[in-house]
Amino acid sequence: MIQVLKPVINQKCQEIQAERKSQLQQRLFITLCIMAVILPTLLVLMGVSLTMFIAPLVFMSISVIFLLPVLLKNENTEERGILHE
Repeated sequence: MIQVLKPVINQKCQEIQAERKSQLQQRLFITLCIMAVILPTLLVLMGVSLTMFIAPLVFMSISVIFLLPVLLKNENTEERGILHE
């Protein structure tokens, strides 16, 4: 009976792991967005020149634009044959 249910159990475990990973990515994204707004504001209020951050900001923006498809790619472990238990 356990052997019959094993594929269903594995599938459910994979769904739970995918949901947890998605939630973690959402929290990380929201945190980074908030930091991207608050950090420069605090630095300007402390008297730090904002022009120091233009070059890294441009670099980060370009990096995000190019890496976004990789970050949002739907990783299906069954297609690649990789399964971590």
